[in-house]
Amino acid sequence: MTLALFLQNLINALQWGSFYALIALGYSMVYGVLLLINFAHGDIFMVGAYFGFFISAFLLGAYALKLPYALSPEMIFFLTLLLTMALTAGVGVTIERIAYRPLRRKGANRLYVVITALMVGLILENGNLALLGASRKSFPELIPRVFTTGGRSPSATSRSSSSPPPCWSSYFFRSWSAGPAGGWLCGPFPMTGWRSR
Repeated sequence: MTLALFLQNLINALQWGSFYALIALGYSMVYGVLLLINFAHGDIFMVGAYFGFFISAFLLGAYALKLPYALSPEMIFFLTLLLTMALTAGVGVTIERIAYRPLRRKGANRLYVVITALMVGLILENGNLALLGASRKSFPELIPRVFTTGGRSPSATSRSSSSPPPCWSSYFFRSWSAGPAGGWLCGPFPMTGWRSR
C-alpha cells in the first residue's frame, strides 16, 4: 500500500466517521432531551440534503427563476448552508409539535411514541419518493475542484502524464485522476473509497 493510498483511505474513513458521529450525536441528544429514540432522524438528514440541493441549484440559476444579480460560488455556499440549516430545523420543530408533543402531553406509552417516530420516518421517505422519484441527483459544485498550491495551478498541458502535479495537499485532500490529454488534475476524493482510472 502506497502512502498516497493510505492517506486517501484515512481521509475517507474520517469523513464517514464524522457522518456517523453526527448522526449518533443527534440520536443521543434527542433521547437525552425527549426520552425517545427518533427513528425519523436519518430521514430529516435526507430532507436537509434535498433542501441544500434545491437551494444551491436555485441560487445558481438552474431553474426558470433567475436572480437579478450573480452571486459568487462562496456566497452561494454560505447562503445554502444557512438556509438549509434553518429549513431543516423548521422541519424538525414541526414534526415535534405535530407528532410527538401531543403524545407526550397525553402521557402516552413510550411504545406509541416509538411507533409514531417510525411512521414519521416512513412518511418522509415515501413522500420523497413520490415527489422526487428514485433517481440520483448530482449536487451542484460550489467549491472549485482544482486548487492552487504555492501560487501554481496544476494544468493538463504543462505536465506529462507520467508525473503527478507537485501539490502536496493532493495527497491529503484529493485523489489523482487523469485529466484531458493524459495530464494530471487534482480532483475531489470520492466518498466511497479510492478512485483510480
